Amino acid sequence: MAPTPEAATPAEQKPKKKLPLKTLLAVLSVLVLEGGTILVFMLARGGPQVAHATDPIKGVSEETVQEMAEVPLAENFAVDNYTAGRTRVMVTMSVAAKVKKAQNDAFKAKVQEHKTEIMDAVRSLISSAPIDQIKDPRLQVLKREIKAAVERIAGEGYVEEILVPLWQTYAGE
Repeated sequence: MAPTPEAATPAEQKPKKKLPLKTLLAVLSVLVLEGGTILVFMLARGGPQVAHATDPIKGVSEETVQEMAEVPLAENFAVDNYTAGRTRVMVTMSVAAKVKKAQNDAFKAKVQEHKTEIMDAVRSLISSAPIDQIKDPRLQVLKREIKAAVERIAGEGYVEEILVPLWQTYAGE
């Protein structure tokens, strides 16, 4: 006698899933339509445009280098800075202003006229500056504040840049 096949359970009787053919056809048709749309617009525009070389702009001259002069504002100037009342930092510095050569004489006259006021403004800025500004190797904030103070005292439009050729700090008691 031949063995009788066992009856299949309902879980085994489920048919295998077929590929979702309708979904694949829908996605493929959308891709073909998008590609066709891009192709139609590219052909309508005439394809990529050719780049043409242009002539250099005529009449443009190099920026003329302005002659500059340096006017000393404070030389070997010593200031004490008590940061937060705890640490004393002594700063010895020299400060100069870079001005246009054409304005040199006028600015020197203004500096001589307000010498004490300028030195007081520089001293006040350095003595009240936070320690991170004093330890900044480029002294960006202090230079900007000194420039603003000098322009406020001597008048705007003179100072192009503040120079600090000497900057020494010493930790105090």
